[in-house]
Amino acid sequence: AWAGAFGDTVTTLEQDPAGGYKPVTRFAQFVNVPELSVMVRQVMDVIGAAELRRYVSLPNLKDGSRQMVLAEQTDRQAEYQEVLRARMTAIQRRSGPPKKGDDILLSVIGDGRKSAIDYRLIDAAAPREAGSKLERMIEEVARRHKEFSRTSFHAPLPGGSGYSEKPVTHGPATQMIFSDFGINGDFPVHKYIRNSLIERGVPANQIALISEFKSHVAKQRLFNDMNEGKVRVLIGSVAKMGTGVNAQKRLRAVHNMDAQWYPANDTQRNGRIMRQGNMNPEIEILDYSTKGTY
Repeated sequence: AWAGAFGDTVTTLEQDPAGGYKPVTRFAQFVNVPELSVMVRQVMDVIGAAELRRYVSLPNLKDGSRQMVLAEQTDRQAEYQEVLRARMTAIQRRSGPPKKGDDILLSVIGDGRKSAIDYRLIDAAAPREAGSKLERMIEEVARRHKEFSRTSFHAPLPGGSGYSEKPVTHGPATQMIFSDFGINGDFPVHKYIRNSLIERGVPANQIALISEFKSHVAKQRLFNDMNEGKVRVLIGSVAKMGTGVNAQKRLRAVHNMDAQWYPANDTQRNGRIMRQGNMNPEIEILDYSTKGTY
């Protein structure tokens, strides 16, 4: 009854893990919003992100929006799409509920997401492919590490008044990498990112993996080092790094390797940089995707 009064559904074509399309019907939008708003605001005070800027000074996105970094699909990824397609066909043709050990759609989706990052998440013995979005992201981080070595930092002004016109100090800016797949296993993505950045000239002591800092005291020391510019690249998952991380003081770029199922998770990870106390008036949020993949 509530959905009938305040919601509407639409049917659209959505891409499946095998690269094909199928019609999907979803709850798409609110209707009768004024009446709904009156009901909600009887019990809530609502402050949106735009209104928050009237009270605190937050950085602006470079060029006014998040950046989508698109990688081309590699040959191995294209071949693996056919494997995913065959698995989906087999699942659709199977009768009855799945038995223990049977392939299921969630496994196909998970493998599709892994292969879109780098085929070595499917086969750790596969050779490196320079065009994968993992390699593309590493290049973007390494380039910014050099560009951010001397950054002008400005003081956030009180009451949402913006930033000081003149820099208050200069120094190295920092970056965060959010990657949820391949944390452990045969191809540990976080360690691979660190090693690849070291190969590109980033000092090892300036790169940190959040998973290696176990205690609250150790994490706080890490966040202090980020805020002081001693650690300049922090790597972690949304689960480990999406909340409770106040390391925004010099944070200038966030790199998002994976799309999130829940909007709240996306908001949380980007909230590490779009945050009160950041001394960069302009910041970047980069989202990575591989063309033609799930």
